[in-house]
Amino acid sequence: MIFFESILIERLPFPFWIEDASELKQYFETLRKNGINDISQLFLTDEYHFIQQCIRKIKLVRVNQYTLDLFEASSCEELEKNLASIFRDDMLPYFKQLLIDLWQGQLFYSDTVVNYTLSGKRLNLELHALVIPGYEDTLGRVLISTIDVTEQIQTQKLGQQNQLISEAIFQYAPVAMLICDCKAIKKRFDYLHEAGIENFESYIQSNSQFVDECLEQIKILNTNKALLDLFKLKGHQEYIDHREQIYQGSLYQNFMAFLTHLWHGKPMQEHKFVAFTLDNNVRYLLLHYNILPSYKNSWEKVQICLTDITEKVQIESFHDVLKFQNPITKFYNEKFLNYELKRIQKEFMFQISCIQIKLRPSSFNHSKADDYSCVLLSRLSDIIHYMIKKPLTAYHLKNNDFLILIPGCDNHLIQQKINGILSLIEIDQDFYQSIPLEIDIGHATLYPNETLEQMLLRADQNLYNNKFNAQKNQTFK
Repeated sequence: MIFFESILIERLPFPFWIEDASELKQYFETLRKNGINDISQLFLTDEYHFIQQCIRKIKLVRVNQYTLDLFEASSCEELEKNLASIFRDDMLPYFKQLLIDLWQGQLFYSDTVVNYTLSGKRLNLELHALVIPGYEDTLGRVLISTIDVTEQIQTQKLGQQNQLISEAIFQYAPVAMLICDCKAIKKRFDYLHEAGIENFESYIQSNSQFVDECLEQIKILNTNKALLDLFKLKGHQEYIDHREQIYQGSLYQNFMAFLTHLWHGKPMQEHKFVAFTLDNNVRYLLLHYNILPSYKNSWEKVQICLTDITEKVQIESFHDVLKFQNPITKFYNEKFLNYELKRIQKEFMFQISCIQIKLRPSSFNHSKADDYSCVLLSRLSDIIHYMIKKPLTAYHLKNNDFLILIPGCDNHLIQQKINGILSLIEIDQDFYQSIPLEIDIGHATLYPNETLEQMLLRADQNLYNNKFNAQKNQTFK
């Protein structure tokens, strides 16, 4: 039997040894005679010392060279002397369970455990313990085999750590992100490719239900804190429930653009769109997506980033306003008027009228002409602001010229606006008698086959005619 054990142990190509646990078995019997029915109660008093006491009662009978190499021992005797340093720390919970199993009469134990080499190196081992048949009553021979899985466990832990780090980066990234499962869309695309569809844009235009069906099949797996903060949401489910409210009318168009870029396999870094927070504040966003490397073939995880460019857009809009607006009167300037005239002409708006207003230079005949000029412009602009509501638009042209564009050819409305402006000027004069506000005014309506520029020239000519007639009447009085 000894020869058989020696041959068996030495020939096996992995760490293998035989233990004699008969002294441990006798110790268990003594405990039972002393009234201990459950070994678990011994762990409650002094677990560590009880386990160490049990370890010292185990003897090594045979070990192979693989075992000695694994634990960095030179001989079986050296290994046996140091069992307490091999079975320590993280190993104690596993050894505790092994003792409980042996106490309960179980003849086989298997688990992934922790041991230590004699130099203190930590080992993760897949351990299998079997009481050899014939020794069930004495535990005189227990066969132990181990497989070193340290590298696999470390790789697994490293993967778990990387996963935790990736999750932390995702959750606390300063950019709004969500993870989507698009595998159902991938299957649909594969089917279209097999069917010979090449022009995806034409296909979705003639099969609008395709976009709706894809939208229903996409799964939102995760959303990060920045996205929830962006839309003023409390949690992931609230985003799922309020997508229609967040994207409002742009959801279909945005998703169609997303599908188109997916079809062509192009990153979508410059897709600008508008969304809304839960309290209905506008957000201008740039959408960018990335199919995560491990899911290139299945599209099970697609990362979508939403960059908030609201502040940038607002600054640009403010600059546009400054570019097209007079800083004193807050009316559109001549540059914007030129854009507007081109737009009107392009849209074939044949029914349009205008009112020309000019602040008389004679009003500035004072020693502080510049100061008075600003005051008069401000007073006149307040009057025009009061009289002009959409769809009418007012423009402050060079110096003291104003223009009002009126859609349609309603002469009654035109005269009403002119009379209203003149009436408000009279009221204004009562408050500022020392600085009189004097204007000249004229109007015109677009004739058939007439250009907008010709209409503006007629209005300007009417203004000067009215001014001349007013001066003439004043002279004869």
